Amino acid sequence: MPFGLSTCPSTFQRFINTVFCDLIVQGIVLPYMDDTVILAKNESEAIDRLKKVLNVSSDYGLEINFVVHYYEPKTTKGVQRFLGLTGYFRKFIPAYSVDAKPFSDLLRKDNPFNFDAKQKATFDELKRLLCQKPVL
Repeated sequence: MPFGLSTCPSTFQRFINTVFCDLIVQGIVLPYMDDTVILAKNESEAIDRLKKVLNVSSDYGLEINFVVHYYEPKTTKGVQRFLGLTGYFRKFIPAYSVDAKPFSDLLRKDNPFNFDAKQKATFDELKRLLCQKPVL
């Protein structure tokens, strides 16, 4: 990037505006940084417009790969970050608290941080649950 990372936000915004240019002109979306507001008068119109946004995103190769490629936590702080991410979508994951318990246990002060096979399985399962329908 020219001038270091200080120009990243404006470069990213310019890219997003280019990707969604037609939808912006049609009054379907209002992108701002990493948020994209989809404008609609009712639920069915919102669903139709969401499909258009997702199609344009797919055409430009934009995908939701962040969770799939999320790094394996090596510290308590990393576990907190991952639980924060997955916890945001907990209402879409049946029995989330049961599935996340081995990870939550790592945050207890009386437990030493020990990321073993059980936690690895929990980590992989939470990623799988988060990426399957209907969550994302």
